[in-house]
Amino acid sequence: MIYRENGRRYIPVKFSVRGRDLAGTIKNVQRRIAWKVHLPEGYHFEWAGEYDSLQKEQRCLTIIIPISLLIILALLFTAFNSLRHALLVLAMLPFGLTRGILFASPYSHAF
Repeated sequence: MIYRENGRRYIPVKFSVRGRDLAGTIKNVQRRIAWKVHLPEGYHFEWAGEYDSLQKEQRCLTIIIPISLLIILALLFTAFNSLRHALLVLAMLPFGLTRGILFASPYSHAF
């Protein structure tokens, strides 16, 4: 079916992703489409739905995570009154994150 939105025609193509991650599947499909499908001038692809929401959330996280780390650094600096100590504590984050992921896994009983 051909739909209209904002005075423009569009044809939605829908598919489901099972057993794979959404982003990896879409990137694979985009590569294949870029290689095999050549649209006439004036036509374009638009990715919507869950993939579009995923992209928006990832862009949002690229802003929120650095701001959060800066706030944590400021709080640590205030608590320790030393930039060196605050950075040292902040440098331990990746190790704690790795350990947390390890113990949250179903194989955590092995440790």
